[in-house]
Amino acid sequence: MLIDYEFLKIVDPFQLVNIKKATEIILWILVSSFILDLYLKYRKAENWKVFLKKNWFDIVALALIPIFSTMKVLKIMVQLVKKLKILKMFTKIIHKSKKLSK
Repeated sequence: MLIDYEFLKIVDPFQLVNIKKATEIILWILVSSFILDLYLKYRKAENWKVFLKKNWFDIVALALIPIFSTMKVLKIMVQLVKKLKILKMFTKIIHKSKKLSK
């Protein structure tokens, strides 16, 4: 699930790990329920063409869930890169200030 942990102001790493695990569990429960729902709809349908015609949106939505999960990883990586760039900038400033003070 896409949650902005910085917005929640969670500082304790243990609490953050627990929240991430809980959101992953919730995600898998939702995906499992979608799969079960589609399976039951498929069993109820007369044939697969009717099933596809009536449930195409559900199938597309289920297929997009992994893509959105990877977007969460990409968002975290972008935030990490931003923080690393800021850290690099500060180290350059500190290094230049040391040179100037000599």
